[in-house]
Formats: sequence, structure tokens, C-alpha cells
Amino acid sequence: MKQTFTFKRIFAAALFLLAGVSQTFANEDEIIWLKATVYPTGAGKVYTNWSNKDNTGENPIVKEFAETSEFKHYTNGAISTAYIWSQLDDTNYQLAGYARDTNKNGAFDNNTLTDFQVKVDFDGYFKGVGYPEVIKGNSSTEADELAKEALDAKTEPSDLVFAVFTKGAVAKMKEGQENFGHIWNSNLISEAGDKIQFLAYSDSYQGKYYKFDHWENAAGQTVGTDRLLTVTVTGKDVYYAVVTETTKEDYQTNEKDPHVSDSQSGTFPWDTAIQSVNANNAAASSAIYDLQGRRVAQPGKGLFIQNGKIFVNK
Repeated sequence: MKQTFTFKRIFAAALFLLAGVSQTFANEDEIIWLKATVYPTGAGKVYTNWSNKDNTGENPIVKEFAETSEFKHYTNGAISTAYIWSQLDDTNYQLAGYARDTNKNGAFDNNTLTDFQVKVDFDGYFKGVGYPEVIKGNSSTEADELAKEALDAKTEPSDLVFAVFTKGAVAKMKEGQENFGHIWNSNLISEAGDKIQFLAYSDSYQGKYYKFDHWENAAGQTVGTDRLLTVTVTGKDVYYAVVTETTKEDYQTNEKDPHVSDSQSGTFPWDTAIQSVNANNAAASSAIYDLQGRRVAQPGKGLFIQNGKIFVNK
């Protein structure tokens, strides 16, 4: 009897602790104000939402594309996802990717934001949205009320993302493999004559694991077998990363992307402005850039970069 009594006490204590943990989770809300903007204006439109379903949770949402799209949301579950979709309006462009406005100045900068691209899956699923604020209350109802008040009081978005369109080269996953990998760009904006780099990583999907195999051009020809591809832009070029199935061990050891998907903290091959210029300027040595890696048509006085070297313009 004594052992049974002790077990019951331990079991009751465990239930009490579990209830306390559940209560703690129930008393936390997270709030987010996500805004997506098209760059450059007129190239396309964007739509974003906290779900890909309507209010019933059953039917696909009706997408209302615009040059700017935003939503405010609070929930007592972690806000780690959002959905972003884009559509092309100007056929001179194509979608290059998405970048987070880490400076929060509302202005897209092709160079300083390159290392802060965000990974958006093929179906529009955006993982790791922003940096949501945690609101705590003594009850779940109070937490909801406080979260609503805090969200109404916000004066600027928690997270701003640019949908970037380019007249230059882009890279995609091979048709039919869209969910099996993802790609980073050394520059989301490029034009004919530039050199641009693409970096491909495979993903796990529906219990299967994949590894990078090779790159193909639009004609289906193999143009590289290293996951880092460097090409000279000739126009609206498209390159495709091809993956093959592998083991879980191989994927985790050799394939898993070391970069953080929502806010980059890893080091890319194009990590500095000068490296970026070296990569993009090899085929156009006459082009001049400032120290932030921006092309300058008529440089004034100061320090500039040409052919990968810094010079003083007096």
C-alpha cells in the first residue's frame, strides 16, 4: 500500500507540473506585423498572409496581389511561419528572390541585404518570420487582450521583406524538384555583363533526403557540378539546380544548409563588398563601384573600386 500511495503522489505531482507548464504556454501570445514590398516598383506584385487557408481552415485563400501587402496577427502559438506569393507584371523581369530589410529603412539595397535573403518554399511557405514580440498575461484571455492592444499600438512593421525582381539571371530548382532544395544569390539584381554566383542546397522533404548533383542551363545542358555556380549574365538567363535522393546521414553531414533560413548569420563566398565586386565585375572591368558595391556611372571625389581594386578619384 505504501508503494502504491507513493506512486500516486508522484503521479499527481507530475500532472500538477504538467498543468503548470501548459498554463505557462497558454499565457503567452506572440504578435507580428509583416509587410512585403515589391522592388523595383512596377515589376510585379506580392501577397502575404499568416496562412494559406481561409478562415474555415479548409479552402485556399483568395490572394489580393499589390505592390505592398501586409498583415497583423497575434496567436498563443509560436508565429514561425507566414506565406508570401508574387506575380510578374512586367515581362522584362523575373523573380530573383526575397530579402529582409534588416536596416528597417524601407529601402532595398542589393549589396547590404544580399546576406539576408530569406528562404521561401516553392508553394509560398515562408519559414521563420521576423522577430515576433512575446506578450504574457495571467490567463490566456488576458494574454489575447494584451496582445491585441500591443499590436494596435505598433507604429511600424515587425518585419519588412522585399520581393525582388531582376532583368538579369536567376536560379531555380529543377522542375519537379521545387521542394527538394533552395538557392542563394550573390546579387538579387543583375544585368548583362555582370558575373553572378548561385549557391544551391538540398532539403529533406516528406521523409526523404536529397543531395545536390549538378547545374543545368535552360537548354538542359550541364554547366557545373559544384554547388557554387559562377556565370556571366547575358540577359534573362535561368539556371536549374538538380538534386538526387540520398541517405539521412549523408544529408545531415554534407548537405544540410549551414545558413540560417530567416536571418542569415552564416558566411557566404560573397561576404564582403569587395568580394562582391570581384565576383560581379570580372567580365566588365571598366565598371566602377563605390565601397558599398553599388555601380557608379559618374563617380565624384572619393574612394571607388574598379577591376577589383580600390582607387582614389580626385
